[in-house]
Amino acid sequence: MHIRYSDWTARTPLVTRSLLQALGASYLLSWFVGTDLILANIPFYAVLRFEVYRVLLSPFSSNSLLTLVFSFICFTSVGVWTCRGVNGLAHNKRARAR
Repeated sequence: MHIRYSDWTARTPLVTRSLLQALGASYLLSWFVGTDLILANIPFYAVLRFEVYRVLLSPFSSNSLLTLVFSFICFTSVGVWTCRGVNGLAHNKRARAR
């Protein structure tokens, strides 16, 4: 198990890994606390009370195992792809500056 986790951390960017771990913690916390009500994007609170954190954090709360599994499957590949794209852009800027 430790070897698989080490392999996963080696090939997954830090931001992606942190967000996925937060999703896992959100799922585990949802067994004890109603995280869907705390982090849900309720328009009344988001617009009238200007609780912007609801808009930003609602995609990162999961209270079902199926949501968590799909997030891990999709977000891992998107995170790696985004990291490669950003690194490629930075490399191209350095090459043009020379």
